[in-house]
Order: sequence, then C-alpha cells, then structure tokens
Amino acid sequence: MTYGWAIVVVLIVIAVLAYFGSLDPSNLVPDRCVVGTGIICSDFGFGRDGINLQFLNGLPYDITITEIRVKSVKLGVNCYDSSILLVAKGNTIDVVIPACNLGAVSGKNKYDLEVKYKKESSSLVRSMSGEVLTTVENVNYFPLGNALDLGFGGLRVQETDLGYGPLWHRILRLCRYVSFA
Repeated sequence: MTYGWAIVVVLIVIAVLAYFGSLDPSNLVPDRCVVGTGIICSDFGFGRDGINLQFLNGLPYDITITEIRVKSVKLGVNCYDSSILLVAKGNTIDVVIPACNLGAVSGKNKYDLEVKYKKESSSLVRSMSGEVLTTVENVNYFPLGNALDLGFGGLRVQETDLGYGPLWHRILRLCRYVSFA
C-alpha cells in the first residue's frame, strides 16, 4: 500500500503542474523567426498594435524588398507591408507593419511569413517563405516619426535619435526611467 500512496502523490503533482501550465510544451519552445536561406530574420517583436521585424540581407547581392506578409489562417491574421525597401548585401533593415490586429491571442502562436524581393538589377520578383513562432507582447510600438515619452520630467526621445527596431523597443522598456543624456 505504501507504493500506492507514492503513485497517487506523483499523479497529484503532475496534475497540479499541468493545471498551472508548467507542462505546456509551447512554454519550452523558444520564440523563433525563420525566413529562408539568404534573408535572415535577426530580431522581431509582435505587439498588440503592430509587428516589428528586422531582416539581414545575407545574399551576395543587393535586394529590393517589395512586400512582407504575415498571416495566420487559424487566427484570421493577414497583415502586410508593400513599401519598397532597398537592402544592401550584409546590411539590416527594420520593417514595421502598423495597425495589424493580431486579435485576442494568448500563448505562443505560429504565423506564416512571406518576403517578396528582387535583385537590384532585375525585375523578376522572388519569394521566400518562413514562419514566426512567438507570444504577442502586451505593448504598443510607437509609430515612425513619433517621440517616446519616458514618463519623467517631460523627457521625450525621438525614435530617429535611437535608430528604429524591435531591439530598441525592448531596451527602452527595460530602461524606462533612465535619462538619456
């Protein structure tokens, strides 16, 4: 009978861990953004009002990105940016897809990512597909050209002073009450 109680205790512990989400496999999988060979998604952030992506051109030539699309059939998300973006080989570019309604999502979600581009010397549009697995953060990314109010003494930092990208948003959230002198 002693072994029976030990098994019951183990089952209770497993049930409690499952109830509080500790055994959810999606919590163990890291966030990731994968496009394809040559175009590298080096940083990304999904907020409740938009998407920030940072791409590195690892191709041996300059490219012009003509469209970036993020979609999820399961969640009913279909967001895109059709700005013309020139990316020299070896350089990175930050892309913002504002006003993208990601819905009331919770936990990790998978989004399909499609990048349409062409070589700088060509008119043939090529396409790379990938995926993003991430948790939507409960943040608002400030739009291009606006200032971020850091909340003390009226200090405002223009995004053009900092560069623009998801990495900067994360740093600003961590350093919310630090003076930029």
